Amino acid sequence: MNILYVCFGGAFTPGMQYKENCMARVQRADGNQVTIVTGTEMWNDGMVMHTVPGETILDNGVRIVRFSLHVPFFSKANEKLRYVKGLLPWIVEQKPDIIVFHILQQYAVSQLKWLKTRLPDCKIYGDCSTSFGNSARNYFSYHILHRMIYRYWMKKSLPYWNKIFYVAEESRVFLEKAYDIPQSSLEFQPLGGILLSDEDYAAIRTKRRTELGLGEDDRLYVHSGKLDALKRTDELLRAFSAVDDPRAVLAVIGSIPKERETVLFPLIAADKRIRYFGWKTGEELQEYLCAADLYCQPGSPSATMQNALCRYCPIMLYPHLSYTTDYDRGAVLWVKTQADMEAVFRSLAAAPAQLTPLRENAEKFAREVLDYRKLAARLYR
Repeated sequence: MNILYVCFGGAFTPGMQYKENCMARVQRADGNQVTIVTGTEMWNDGMVMHTVPGETILDNGVRIVRFSLHVPFFSKANEKLRYVKGLLPWIVEQKPDIIVFHILQQYAVSQLKWLKTRLPDCKIYGDCSTSFGNSARNYFSYHILHRMIYRYWMKKSLPYWNKIFYVAEESRVFLEKAYDIPQSSLEFQPLGGILLSDEDYAAIRTKRRTELGLGEDDRLYVHSGKLDALKRTDELLRAFSAVDDPRAVLAVIGSIPKERETVLFPLIAADKRIRYFGWKTGEELQEYLCAADLYCQPGSPSATMQNALCRYCPIMLYPHLSYTTDYDRGAVLWVKTQADMEAVFRSLAAAPAQLTPLRENAEKFAREVLDYRKLAARLYR
C-alpha cells in the first residue's frame, strides 16, 4: 500500500517517538510505501529550527517531503491556516491508498471532496490530539479559528473521512464541542509505542543501568520533557529530596527554559541523587525508560507517558481526564500535590516490591492496547 501522512502544524523531526514517526516506521516495516509530507520546522537540541524544503529518505525507508508554508504578504496568518501552495495536486500525483491528516487544522482538510473525486478508492483518516488544554485558550482562538474557520472545514469535509481518530478523551470532547463532530465519526486510537523483543529489552536495561552505576536493588526514577512550569519539575525535585532513600536515583532529561534555570538548577545541585542529563534524542530517552523503575509525570500530559508504559515502566501521573478514563489499568501511581509525590517516594523506599505488580500491569496494557504494530494495522482494515 501507498500511505501518506500529512503533518503540517508541528515540528516533524526524524528519530522522535511521536505517533506519526512510529506509525510510519511500523507500516514501512510491513512492506508499505510510506511518505510523510510536512513543513520545514524540526526540533534540534530542544529548540525549533528551520530546514529547507525538499525530499529525503530515512534509514528505515520512510520518505520525508518538506514544503514551505511561507506565503508572501500572508505568512503570519498562514501560521494558523496552513495553506501549502501546490500540495493538493502533489498529493493526487502520489496516488496514495491511504491518507492520514495528522493535524486537522490545515487548509487541505477543507478540500477532501476535491481529493476524493480524484482519488475515489483512497481511504482518508484524521488523527486528533487537540484539546482545550493545548488549544483554543483565548476568544480569538476558540471563536474565530476553531468555532468558525476550522469547524467550517471539518463540517464541509465530514462525509469524506473514513474515520477520525482521537488520542485521548480530552480530544474527543474537543472534537464534539468545538467542531460538532458526531461520535459515529470518531474512534479512540491512543498514543503508543513500539515494543521491543524480550532480549533487546533486557540488553538495553542492563546496559543503561550499568552505565549509571545502578545495582539490582537500586531504583531509577525518570522525569523528562521541556521542563517549563507546567511540568511541575520543581515540586517533583523537592518531593524526591524530602525522602531519605539511598537506593533511589532521579534522572532528569530534557531542556530547561531560561526562566526556569534559577529555580531548577539549585534543586538539582542540592541532591547528589538527582542527575541532570540535558536533552536526549528519542532513541536515547527510550533506553532510559527501559532502565527506569518509575516514570514521573506529575504535570502536563506528554506522549512519553505512553512510551514509558511500552517499556513496561510504571508511571506517576497527575489525574488528567484522559488518563483516568483510558489508562487506569493498575500501572499508575496518581498524584495531585507535592505531598502526594513525596508520599509515593516514601512508600517506595519502604516497600519497593510494590513496583513488581505495577510493572506487570504496564507490560500487559502495552501489549494489549498500546502496541503501534496493532494500531498501524487498523488502517489496513
